Amino acid sequence: MFSFQPDILYPYGLPLDKLSPKSDDAGPPVIELKIKLPLFGSTYTAFYMSNNGYLSSKEFIQYTPQHFPLSKNIFMIAPYWADVDNRKAGNIFYRQSTDPDLLSLASSDINNYFHGLNFTASWVFVATWEDVPFFGSQSTKVNTFQLVLISNEKVTFTSFNYADLQWTTGTASNGNNITGLGGTPALVRNYVE
Repeated sequence: MFSFQPDILYPYGLPLDKLSPKSDDAGPPVIELKIKLPLFGSTYTAFYMSNNGYLSSKEFIQYTPQHFPLSKNIFMIAPYWADVDNRKAGNIFYRQSTDPDLLSLASSDINNYFHGLNFTASWVFVATWEDVPFFGSQSTKVNTFQLVLISNEKVTFTSFNYADLQWTTGTASNGNNITGLGGTPALVRNYVE
């Protein structure tokens, strides 16, 4: 499907990151934030990270992407909302960081894309879905993608980075078990209600 340069991804992996538990559709871990994160006009101190490729402000277990609106008072940041099943292969890494090198990289990226902003990051969250297969897969097709939240505690930016996308749909979402295509495909979106 799509193949991009892996250097577009922020540094990730062990020992930098925590490793999310291997799972199909288990309840997502809650991430307690080290800052008060301004996002979509509100401030958050925690969010949920799903193995199915999204963050949300409430526990929300859904493997097949659906049309918005979802429910009241929820935000969702979905770099690739699809039916991930990493019980057999793939890893999901995440971390919050105030590492000066990472903050410098994040600040540089924001200032490159938003000229004249003179933005300085004070906190970064990086989640990476590495070589994750789809539910019901009978193939070796995997996806690697990343979500980066960059904040100075006044404003927050989101960045979606894609290294390799080979499938769009799990079999429970009516996708083909060999190609990972068809059915209800993955959804990419920032959303708040």
